[in-house]
Amino acid sequence: MTLLWSVVLLSICSMIEPTSINFLEGNVSQAQELAEESGKMVLVELYASWCASCRLMEETTFQSKRVVERVTTEFIAVRLDIDELEGKLFAIEHNVQILPALVITNSQGEIIGQVEKAIGNDEMIRLLDACR
Repeated sequence: MTLLWSVVLLSICSMIEPTSINFLEGNVSQAQELAEESGKMVLVELYASWCASCRLMEETTFQSKRVVERVTTEFIAVRLDIDELEGKLFAIEHNVQILPALVITNSQGEIIGQVEKAIGNDEMIRLLDACR
């Protein structure tokens, strides 16, 4: 009987839509490989634990049902901490000056969108639309 309930619970959980973006932690190379395989774009968020605007986006924009749905279906999302080596190198390479920063690349790694400020749900959707 326990096995039956486990199967039922797993089935129900798989039907539930995600409530937040599932970011890969700190690996742009892996995100790029996944994007190439899937034909998706890559969304890189540069953040810092001390960044209030970054936390605001995490609590609002990245919890929006519309944003989560779009990013989940069209992007491989990766989050880089600016205080870690890969985040610092990425920021230098892409001339990021302000946090939070969002960098969108196509599946070949070419930048097709970049924003360096906290943005709300509607602006995020417009950014994602512009990168199609």
